[in-house]
Amino acid sequence: FAAVSYFMLAGNTIVGALGQSATPRLAKQFAVRESRTVHGLLFKLIGIGIVLGFIGWLVAVFFGSSLLAVLYTVDYASRADLFSFLMLVAGINYVASFLGYSMTAMRYFKIQIPLFTFVTVASIVCCAILVPSNGLTGAAQAMGIAALVQLLGSGIINVHALRSMRLSPKPAIT
Repeated sequence: FAAVSYFMLAGNTIVGALGQSATPRLAKQFAVRESRTVHGLLFKLIGIGIVLGFIGWLVAVFFGSSLLAVLYTVDYASRADLFSFLMLVAGINYVASFLGYSMTAMRYFKIQIPLFTFVTVASIVCCAILVPSNGLTGAAQAMGIAALVQLLGSGIINVHALRSMRLSPKPAIT
């Protein structure tokens, strides 16, 4: 499972680099209430996450078995279905990560503690239920559910932050 899921890290590296480089600009634009710029940059990041995840998923679907056989062994190639599912989960995680960088840029720090506590609890509960009955597939399903919980929670927080930005007055320039 760890070997097959390791491919998620390649995308995480790209997402981390882009998220960290975009955070200061997002923070600055959010602080001065430039909603068009904030929306534009956030939608670009989300789009990159979707595209990156989709490409990873396509590679896993069409070349997963061969890729796993070449990089690991033929035994791993038999789990190309798991690889494909994990790359789908990776795409969800990429978008959720960009939303996390956005929350940080918008200074929504405190709400992240309950959000990630809830994501962790969801993951633990799902693992406890799904892994014993479904094995590695259950672990991947638990990861997927946790990723969806994080995406949904981060999305709600971002929508709230963006609405608050629109409703509050722009700071006076002195």
